[in-house]
Amino acid sequence: MICSICGDREAVVFMRHSATATRGELALCEECAALRGLSVGKGRLELRFEDLLAEAPPNGAPPVARCPHCGSDLDLVRREARIGCPACAEVFRPEIERYMRTRSRPPYYREAPLAASPAMEGPRPELLSLLNRALAEEDYEAAALIRDGLALGAGPGAAGQGPGPAGSSPAAARGRGVQGEGLLAILAPTIPLKAQAVIPSGEASEADVVLETRARRSRNFSGELFPGRAGLGCAPSLGLAARLEEFSASLPGYALVDAAGLAREVVPALAELGLLPRRASLDSRAPIILAPAGDSYLLFCQDSHLEARTRQRGLAAAASLALLRAAMEAFSSFGAYAFDEDFGFLAPRLQDCGTGLCLESLVHLPALAQEGLVEKALRGLLSRGFQVKGFYGSEEGSLGDLWLVGTEWAFGASEEDIASEFEAALAALARGERKARAGLMRKRREEVLDRAGRALGLFSNCRFLGASEAAENLSALRLAALEGELTGIDPARLGMLVGCLGPAFLEYLSTLNPLAPAEALPGEAVKGRRWDERLRAAWLAAATMGGALKEVSHV
Repeated sequence: MICSICGDREAVVFMRHSATATRGELALCEECAALRGLSVGKGRLELRFEDLLAEAPPNGAPPVARCPHCGSDLDLVRREARIGCPACAEVFRPEIERYMRTRSRPPYYREAPLAASPAMEGPRPELLSLLNRALAEEDYEAAALIRDGLALGAGPGAAGQGPGPAGSSPAAARGRGVQGEGLLAILAPTIPLKAQAVIPSGEASEADVVLETRARRSRNFSGELFPGRAGLGCAPSLGLAARLEEFSASLPGYALVDAAGLAREVVPALAELGLLPRRASLDSRAPIILAPAGDSYLLFCQDSHLEARTRQRGLAAAASLALLRAAMEAFSSFGAYAFDEDFGFLAPRLQDCGTGLCLESLVHLPALAQEGLVEKALRGLLSRGFQVKGFYGSEEGSLGDLWLVGTEWAFGASEEDIASEFEAALAALARGERKARAGLMRKRREEVLDRAGRALGLFSNCRFLGASEAAENLSALRLAALEGELTGIDPARLGMLVGCLGPAFLEYLSTLNPLAPAEALPGEAVKGRRWDERLRAAWLAAATMGGALKEVSHV
């Protein structure tokens, strides 16, 4: 069919108007649709039928199709919702405005950035040169004095970090010698390898339902191309990465770990646990900065120039935000962040513009699932603008009754408001799960205990165990433990186990776990997926050792 507007090109968009007064059909070619703000691809659109019949833009000139600074084109902005550099905010302003308007009401950003100061220029080059010379000559006393001068010159963020460990030097603070095992222990103290392993003390908020909260806060620097140049496959700015590494050497207490130098099993395991971007398992060139507190860390030039990340037990959105700010504060003196008065802090993905804050929680909902109420609860979260996806499984479901609930956009509210709304929604979900749990135990206690007993028997005796079966049985076991029907296994330990059943983590575990030595995996058992199943079975048997159901009282 020919386009109804130009009468020349083949139509690719077809629309039907069926109002009571007027009815009709409209066929548009790709060019005519683009002139009227209609993208031929995925995404959402706000458009009236009458707008499609309106005249083309003045003089028939099409909108700007390519950013002269980074080469990003309008089609990529529309299809992928990405930009390639801070200049794209001006070049594609109408398209970005349209994207944000369909998801939020203006203002899209509610805070102004901190006023730039002379300290924003970063460390003085001559001091960095002197520092490197002092370190090369092993004159650590002089290096310490130079380091203090760099901290003072870098502004309040760096100066407030305080001295490093006693007797340490800036060279030691870089942490080049940190091994993969140590990195995983710092970032993800997740798995008790032995039955008597110690669980972190202190009860986290809503930890019976919310297993953990992951948070990310991203920033990009003005005048720099974004990583990947809006998905065009270009390498990140090596010059920027080198300058960031050099700057981090002046920060007392920060350890720099080169991800490319880690054992091959470590980075995929960290990515599978949500501690690194998923693409880091394919490209691990970015270094990782460990913050002094050890519970937050930063990445260079992955999805953004600088990302601060943290992972906390339980529901901890507000606490995570405070940690992210503290971790990133030291780098605020490196240079001015890319910022737009309308769109806030700029990022490669439009959904990250605004505050740059992303929150995500792993929730365990076995009672709601068994009562047939989980879909209703999750639809309530979706209606409030949150993302929900299965942790193990597909879009239609999730193994082990685990779900990831996260914020969808970083704009439309302040960081505090985003964190507050997220915590309120997850707290309400936790109350619903507890109510369903109480009803389930009142009506079908024997069924709950039967599932848990079968799980204990399976873990004690099985030789091969798939991820699906392991997740479902761990879920049943944890439900009984939360209701006080299980002895010898802490629900907190089961919560740590249930989220770590993937193949990448198991491969990493195989390099460390003394509970599954190589001689325990003979013959065909070491081939293909049977290796994962055998290792998973041995690991869960040891981790749940000593668990037992309380004696069932008969009425």
